[in-house]
Amino acid sequence: MKKLIVIVVLVTVIFSGCKKFLDVKSKTDVVQSDLFSNEQGFKDATAGVYYKMTAGQLYGDKLTMSFMDVIARRYDIRGNQYHNDEYGTIYDQPGNYTDEHIKNIISDIWENMYNAIANTNNILANIDAKKDVFSENNYNLIKGEALGLRAYMHFDLLRMFGQSYLVGDDKASIPYVSIFTAKVVTPLSTVKQVTDSVIKDLNAAEVLLKGDDLKSSSSDNSWLNNRKCHFNYLAVEATLARVYLYRGDKVNALLHAKNVIANNRLRFINENEINGRDKIDYTFTPEQIFSLNKVDFATTTQISFYFNGTNGGTSLTNKVGRGGNTDEAVEHIYEIVNGSGSTDFRYNYLWRLYSNDIFPAKFWQDGAKEKGLVPLIRLPEMYYIAAEASSSTVEGIGYLNSVRKSRGLRLLPPDLSTDDLKTEIFKEYQKEFYCEGQLFYYYKRLNLNEMLDNDNVNKVPTAGVYVFPLPDLEILNGNR
Repeated sequence: MKKLIVIVVLVTVIFSGCKKFLDVKSKTDVVQSDLFSNEQGFKDATAGVYYKMTAGQLYGDKLTMSFMDVIARRYDIRGNQYHNDEYGTIYDQPGNYTDEHIKNIISDIWENMYNAIANTNNILANIDAKKDVFSENNYNLIKGEALGLRAYMHFDLLRMFGQSYLVGDDKASIPYVSIFTAKVVTPLSTVKQVTDSVIKDLNAAEVLLKGDDLKSSSSDNSWLNNRKCHFNYLAVEATLARVYLYRGDKVNALLHAKNVIANNRLRFINENEINGRDKIDYTFTPEQIFSLNKVDFATTTQISFYFNGTNGGTSLTNKVGRGGNTDEAVEHIYEIVNGSGSTDFRYNYLWRLYSNDIFPAKFWQDGAKEKGLVPLIRLPEMYYIAAEASSSTVEGIGYLNSVRKSRGLRLLPPDLSTDDLKTEIFKEYQKEFYCEGQLFYYYKRLNLNEMLDNDNVNKVPTAGVYVFPLPDLEILNGNR
């Protein structure tokens, strides 16, 4: 791949909660020998990677709340001048990535993600030689996190720029960059080769992070606190479940999903916590396996998910219905129209209606229990993976019913057909992952030839949608 300029972000890490996880003081090039001369330097460099991942071009916006959900047809952007200008081409012509603005978004994703990977590789290139500078178990934790992050970011790049494993496991996709150098152009690997490398890194991280299960410590070892804001052991297990399901390996997907489900550090949120008297918890923090803390997250959410009264606002919305009818869009997704979803906590608490537009409130910051959290992996997904990967339909229904019960819904009957179970799993992906960018990956993994439009009634062909084009500069550097 093309040469990268690596910027190390100097940060002060605050471990008094995920709130203000990163208090960024400055950005500067750092003399590498100084940065990695002690344990704090490795901590700062790792925290810098997390900070980079919260950039608007990555998980702080485009890969969660906006772009990935726009191309999955999650929002109604018509009549909204700001988002129509930004995303109108790809909205009108799914799979057409030739518009310069869309190409720039995709290029920014590529550049920023590989920059974060390069910084991760810099940590890994130096950590073994400096093992003696670490106290307690911090060498294992930081190296394990770095390996896990490298795998996690490459896997998401694959899910954007590579073919679906189902139809193109032997096709060239992305470079898997595992060395820190600006002198070598890393060639493209096939889809299968990338997933092999992802699994290899995750397995190595699993060994290093064994026993790290989201628990916080009262000791002086600050790296042991607030583990959900680090790529922790359960994040490794959950990502392995994702990768194996993507490869169609249901046996291993189920194994790793069950490893997460069985852990007693995670639980489903209850209704009283979602809309608590003093604090709201719309991101369902007890269910979070791996999250990032985004500095000044309120600014992003104000732009994306609040009505401001101008041309329908600048916000990403979903219409309640055409001509004022309240029987489409969100009502269809949450099955309000057939009377079965009116008790769904997600529908009742995570949406707000203004002027016939309905806005996702998941990331509203006013009164939030923990501000700035962007969840990247949550517990319900492990139940969906287990439901899909189970060899027994009855067992699969049991996993899905665990989530439905936690969301205030009635249980599905145990005699559903296999096809009915697949349909119910799809419905859950629609309901659960608004603003998180995961529905696109669901469509792609199964290589479905249609996506539901934002009205959840009409369907849109997916030809060309699933594979992002490589940036022009990447092609000029020899990768095609």
